[in-house]
Amino acid sequence: MEFFFDFAETPANKELLEEIDSASKSLFRKLKTTRLDQLDVSSYSKRYFGNYLADLTYTLQLYSHILSVALAYPEMPLSRFALLDYGGGCGMLSLLAREAGVGTVLYNDLYGPTCRDAEVIGQKLGNPADAYIQGDIDEVVRFLQSHGLGCSAVASHDVIEHIYDVESFIRQLPLLSNGPMSVTMTSGANIRNLRIRRMLMAKQVDIEYHDKDKRSPTIISDCVKSYLSMRREIIINHARSMNREMAESEIEALARCTRGLIKADICKAVDVYLEKRVLPKQLRHPTNTCDPDNGNWCEQLLDHSYLKRLLSDAGFRVKILSGYYGRGTNPVKRRVKKLLNIGIRVLGGQGIRLAPFFTLYGKRDGGPE
Repeated sequence: MEFFFDFAETPANKELLEEIDSASKSLFRKLKTTRLDQLDVSSYSKRYFGNYLADLTYTLQLYSHILSVALAYPEMPLSRFALLDYGGGCGMLSLLAREAGVGTVLYNDLYGPTCRDAEVIGQKLGNPADAYIQGDIDEVVRFLQSHGLGCSAVASHDVIEHIYDVESFIRQLPLLSNGPMSVTMTSGANIRNLRIRRMLMAKQVDIEYHDKDKRSPTIISDCVKSYLSMRREIIINHARSMNREMAESEIEALARCTRGLIKADICKAVDVYLEKRVLPKQLRHPTNTCDPDNGNWCEQLLDHSYLKRLLSDAGFRVKILSGYYGRGTNPVKRRVKKLLNIGIRVLGGQGIRLAPFFTLYGKRDGGPE
């Protein structure tokens, strides 16, 4: 079995593909014998990692593809490569990179419990990263600078659609290295795929307007209230902390206009409104929304041209690459996916409309100007 998508486009050469494929087979064998009940990790990570193990072939196909794109540039021996697994979750990309022989593997995630769990899993499998960095892009930059390190590649899966301030994040990517560097960020929030767009917009509407009796275990938030009701509470409490009362109509207008803002920015919007009676500018997208407690976007649907422009302005040569479907085991689904993969490849740039995910890919020859 080869752990690569049929027909997938990758800048990697044959030798690199063979190295990653060999690493994927080795990691597959390790993971097949992993007992979730023996891992000292959170219930959230057990569920998340368990989903990976339940469909392990596809998981390794996906991460093999991501790694093949990320390591294709700059051209250097894997032993000299430094890879940053940004927003790494359970650390699957770090595990595979270490198995492939990447010289320096740096894992990062915003949440402390996730970092701890990823380290436990890495140690258990004998594939630990060289460092586990908790925090956002600011913390990563500080860590690298304080340790005199730089990254040859930054890679992630299903992360960019959750980052609160995407513009600030991309502006800081050049600070991660003084030399050649690649950026490979895949996302299942593919706005160009009509089926995915409709599905995710429905999910966003649901979490924006409807409370939940119970949500799946999460490290990010335990709140079961709708995002709209959470913003209403933030607005009321902040106004009262300033000994100001607001009419219900004002609260409602502010709650709706602050969709997509984190608590601190909502409070700033309330301050401006109380002083100038000016409402904040609403999001142009009709359903994108984020958790106001932590700024975690609910599968934000980002325009591909917007992402290309941001990364290009940061000094990278940029492409949007189409994702592909895994082979799977069901014979009927396997044939359908194969036909879809052929269509994605044949349609070229328009194939993104069929793709299950997209990749924001950039490369830079030198250091930041």
